[in-house]
Amino acid sequence: MRYLELEFCNMAPLRIGDDDTSQQGQANTLTYIPGSTVRGLVVNKLRETEEDFEDIKKLLFSDKIRFMNAYVNRGGRALIPSLKGFYEDKKAAEGKKKIENAVVNKTVSPGTKRAALGHYCYPKDGCILYSDVALGENLNINRGREGEKTVFRSQYIRQGQSFSGAITFDDSVEMDLIQKIQAVFSHVVYLGNNRHGGYGACRCVKKEIREGIPYEELRAKADRNRFYMVLLSNMTMRDQYGQPAGLDLEALAKKLGCGPLLLVRCATSVTEVSGYNRCWKGPVSSVVMYEAGSVFYLETKDGKTIPGERFAALEEEGIGIRKNEGFGQILFFDGYEKLQYKQLMDETDAGAKGEAAGSARWEKEPEDIRIAAKGLLNRRLERSMERFLVEHPLKLAGISNSKLGVVQSLCRELQYVPAEAESCLTQYISHWEDKDSRRKDHSSKERQDALHSYVREILERELPDILEIPQTERQALGLSVSQVFSKEELTRRKLQLMIRQIRYANREAREYED
Repeated sequence: MRYLELEFCNMAPLRIGDDDTSQQGQANTLTYIPGSTVRGLVVNKLRETEEDFEDIKKLLFSDKIRFMNAYVNRGGRALIPSLKGFYEDKKAAEGKKKIENAVVNKTVSPGTKRAALGHYCYPKDGCILYSDVALGENLNINRGREGEKTVFRSQYIRQGQSFSGAITFDDSVEMDLIQKIQAVFSHVVYLGNNRHGGYGACRCVKKEIREGIPYEELRAKADRNRFYMVLLSNMTMRDQYGQPAGLDLEALAKKLGCGPLLLVRCATSVTEVSGYNRCWKGPVSSVVMYEAGSVFYLETKDGKTIPGERFAALEEEGIGIRKNEGFGQILFFDGYEKLQYKQLMDETDAGAKGEAAGSARWEKEPEDIRIAAKGLLNRRLERSMERFLVEHPLKLAGISNSKLGVVQSLCRELQYVPAEAESCLTQYISHWEDKDSRRKDHSSKERQDALHSYVREILERELPDILEIPQTERQALGLSVSQVFSKEELTRRKLQLMIRQIRYANREAREYED
């Protein structure tokens, strides 16, 4: 079998909404890139470029092409969903720690708890190396009808992380189509939600066509009559009546070409999977599935062994429903019974290697990085300007309405020629400074200098300093504000800031008078 090996580096925060865990006031994100998201990207790109798309579409939505989920990659190693069925004592420990395997041992020691294995892991030499995805949160204000405002938090995947996935193809899929799909990932792609807000920019740093099947090194190859089946993605099968049935042992035995199977033990959890159909413009009916990472210990009732090639054939095909979207991916794991320890992956080692590799790749495409960094910083500047308007309102006391109106008009009319606007504002303020100074010498009127100092401060100070942006937020992907924005662009933002402040101050003043 052929498959397209993919590795994504998210150059910007990534958010893929998780409807199952989100709740009132909290919008959560998935910690992986679903196969359906990758499929949507491929479908949309090919629809724009291929004249025979209607013929291609039939294959893209068939089980002959399967879009697997992309899970986090640590130090160049593609992880799998954390395995279930392990318990540990309640004592904190550093380094390697002993754990108990409930699926193999049938029982566990009193006083133990479920082993903390993060969301993703990699089994190696009898030890589960585990890790997780770095997440962040934003506080947002939802402005509803009639001025109603609600505050909610939105979760996202922090930028600079790698995710490994694959698209698998049956032998009937022609190489020409595989290469067309491969070409979709030649440039920066955008995934997930809020792409217009600076989210979702990902670069595919690996897009290689390979023979075989992903996670080849973990798969069982020997003939056997007892085996462990691990779910690499959520899965459910249908019974003879078309209803979700979880694991159908009769159908599984038929696919393996063996006699009746017996479920000895298992360690599972379930989740409700939903979705949204753009064509129907409505939600997809939810289905309860076994969750990725669930483990089933099975054996043949007649004791006969199953050839290793049958395991491999079923791993290629997958089981259950919606295999085209990445569901039903399985792994007949070789070595589950040997797992006795757990250890947190060395983030300083794996993370440093991943970041170094990502930086080396990104240096080849500096323009792509600059564009992504500009999108991130642009969003931060916008949010900071909105906060600045509320926290630092312009004081109108001591400023005449006529002067304020002239400044606002100059900013609005000349905002797209920032150099000319800066020159005109400087001349205007200098003129009134001289005039006010003479007025103070020959009359008893108080000098009106509030507007002078305000305009000069805006024009002379750096925009991040004006907006009081923390130093840690003045860079994105290693680039600072001054590196991605020209002087003219920053001046134009200053002009827009003055326009907004004046309008906000005038509106507040009118509401106070009313």
